[in-house]
Amino acid sequence: MNTEIMNANDNWASRPTHAKGAAALLMLYLALGFTRAMAHYPPTHPVQICVAAAFLAGMLLWIWLIYRGTNWARWLFLAWFAWNLFFAPWHAHWSLAEFHAPFCVQTCLQFGALALLFLPGASRWFGRRVEAA
Repeated sequence: MNTEIMNANDNWASRPTHAKGAAALLMLYLALGFTRAMAHYPPTHPVQICVAAAFLAGMLLWIWLIYRGTNWARWLFLAWFAWNLFFAPWHAHWSLAEFHAPFCVQTCLQFGALALLFLPGASRWFGRRVEAA
């Protein structure tokens, strides 16, 4: 096996700044959202704690996959963003008065990450193919 090819995704210098910035914005988004959720709805039952931990682990894995350059994770983030912003059933009763600061900050963080992930330089990097030896 060619270790150079295997380590191609792990080279910090090869990542475009777009991908690094998007991962940082997504980590901020996750930290803000998870902290808000735990403050408003603290898990009290062991099952709730397990669900919260699994959600956090899944989100961290997803951000790591985006950071590594996994193209499908980037497209899944686009679908997640659209779903959460436009189609989520818990937003069906929205009014302009309900747009509070944390929601706006989280949306801006997601939008910034989305824009960075789909810039031409990042798109070329996500679209690359690493061939096995």
